[in-house]
Amino acid sequence: MMRRRPTQSVGHGRIGRSLRRVNLGAVLLTAADTDPDGVALVAPERVSFSELATVSGRLAAHLARQIEPGDRVAVLAGNELAFVQAYIATLLAGGVAVPLNGTSPSLELARELAIVEPALLIASPTTPANFPRSHLRP
Repeated sequence: MMRRRPTQSVGHGRIGRSLRRVNLGAVLLTAADTDPDGVALVAPERVSFSELATVSGRLAAHLARQIEPGDRVAVLAGNELAFVQAYIATLLAGGVAVPLNGTSPSLELARELAIVEPALLIASPTTPANFPRSHLRP
């Protein structure tokens, strides 16, 4: 009979406690402090950690006035800089970012919004005009 090795849960112990306090937004802010000119993204132009932190921080301050910690924020954007900025800003504001695929059929997006019930939707300027708005809260 084979003995199973005990598995260690990530949520326990000293390492687990420190992991629970870190999110991608916090990592970005740390990188902006330690390596401000370092390349954070290449999409299609290079964006430094400092530039990304500045834009994301500004958006996060705006979001924090509109959402409560733990609120879901739908992010509708393609594979673009606006998505990264909105995603990180949501985390910095204490929200839960819910990425949505703007190329999905409108009925699928409507179903996803009905399930998620976001407190707020951030949409890229490239969002299709046929985006279903009926499931958004006023």
